[in-house]
Amino acid sequence: MKIFVVGFLFAVVVLVRVVHASGITITEFPIPTADSGVSFITAGPDGNLWFTEIAANQVGRILAASPNTITEFPIPTAGSFPLDITAGPDGNIWFTEHNASQVGRILSVSPNTITEFPLPTANAGPQGITAGSDGNLWVMEVTQGGGAKLIGRIQPTSPNTVTEFPLPLPRGTFGVITGPDGNVWFTEVGDSQIGRILPASPNTITEFPLNTGSSPGRITAGPDGTLWFTQNGTNQIGRILAESPNNVTEFTIPTENSFPSDITAGSDGNIWFTESSSFNQVGRILSASPNTITEFPLPTGNEGPQSITAGPDGALWFTNSGTNHIGRISDISQTPIPTPTATATSIPTPTVTPRTICTGDCDGQGSVTVDELLKMVNIALDIVPVSNCEAGDSDHSEMITIDEILNAVNNALTGCPAS
Repeated sequence: MKIFVVGFLFAVVVLVRVVHASGITITEFPIPTADSGVSFITAGPDGNLWFTEIAANQVGRILAASPNTITEFPIPTAGSFPLDITAGPDGNIWFTEHNASQVGRILSVSPNTITEFPLPTANAGPQGITAGSDGNLWVMEVTQGGGAKLIGRIQPTSPNTVTEFPLPLPRGTFGVITGPDGNVWFTEVGDSQIGRILPASPNTITEFPLNTGSSPGRITAGPDGTLWFTQNGTNQIGRILAESPNNVTEFTIPTENSFPSDITAGSDGNIWFTESSSFNQVGRILSASPNTITEFPLPTGNEGPQSITAGPDGALWFTNSGTNHIGRISDISQTPIPTPTATATSIPTPTVTPRTICTGDCDGQGSVTVDELLKMVNIALDIVPVSNCEAGDSDHSEMITIDEILNAVNNALTGCPAS
């Protein structure tokens, strides 16, 4: 266990971007550290929002009541690759460190103190994390370099006590959430399944298959006793009934190749999700009429919003790695609701992006950006398909390796090689 006292406060005058569209107001606040690689966000027990910064190796906090005030806390372990973040049952903030194979804890009432706890399995590669109904934390572990995929259980009162449970199938997992039934639900990206583990009987793990190639990503509990999840592979939002989990329904997003990323239940009782493609949108699906999906553009194009969560102020908050901002969506309860109409949908034909000689140059513009590096990381973690950045797959192996990511980082620093 390592304990460090760190922290930097930025209280700055910033130029925020505001857009009013379809009854909602979207405001974006810049993160002080440039190219921070902002990733996931959660609502804290202190009434504020907390988020991870992959590239800057920090945890950030934005005050819901004063969002121009952002505090950033460096993580003690260099290159830890912080991913998911959640409010723990003990009132503190917990996050995963993918590369360091650790879980970090930051005290919400004394946030300058960060403590890190190593996981028992070497190269555990923790990703998703959530607070369970049993008072513990549950972590998805995707063992780097092959091997079993595990679910870890951490006791907040004794965080060095970690119990790991193996998954039946060996491929990637990511999103995890406590469902309306009190059980822990998770997504299996590589095997296109939804899994369930019973906290009262954690050796009991059940998996429910989805359509082949659906690639489920993030998952959330809905207000209607259901669970909702994103499906990158089929460009859909899925719904599974907690009490009848073999009953799965899928709803196609209007914009093709939108790459739905994160998902959350809003204070308006509906489901909201981010579209991490260059279409720079957030979407809303009516929980009472899920065939009705509405998409809302963000203030600036080609952004790529990632994580989204419901805030304590009734607004929705999201991360935007493309522009290095934290976004807020307010007035959602006043958003006009369209008359529900069921429409026939179809799975779009995937488009193939031509390969380039510059590893990491996803858009073929002759340079590698931080956003493109994050895309490669998401592909390596099985969150999005290789088609999201085929230029990152320089050896045509249909996967992204550490060497290819390092090559892309070098191209970002020194420039792409001449054609």
